[in-house]
Order: sequence, then structure tokens, then C-alpha cells
Amino acid sequence: MTEKAAQDNKQADWDEILYEGDIIELEIQTIDLRTYDYLNSLAMSEDSSANPISNFTNGCLGYFSAYSSVRMQIVF
Repeated sequence: MTEKAAQDNKQADWDEILYEGDIIELEIQTIDLRTYDYLNSLAMSEDSSANPISNFTNGCLGYFSAYSSVRMQIVF
């Protein structure tokens, strides 16, 4: 939500506003460099016709990833 959208106070944007008592959940995942490279190049390739970097051979697109994660919740 942008500051301008908050000032406009349109009902369609109300779901994007944090209210006192809302619960925020954060999950941090560790990934290896090759998975990061794939996901980063995938995001960058959305605006072009280039294929993302893959961590498979033979021109296959995609990635395999096993990761650990940490979750936490806070009340706003």
C-alpha cells in the first residue's frame, strides 16, 4: 500500500491496511545460490523474452530445492 492509496481511503484497498491486532507472519527460507540465481533470473525475465537460468542440464527449465525455514508471528 502506498501512502497516496492510504490517503485516498478507497474501500477496495482496506484489505491492504494493517490494523491494530492484525497478525503478521514472516517466514525466512534458506536456499542455495543456484536456486537463487534461477528465481532471480526468472523474475528479471518477465519483462523480456529471455529464459531464466536453470539448475538442470539439457535445456530443462525449473529448479529443485530443499531448504530450512524459520517462522515467526507478531501482533501489530
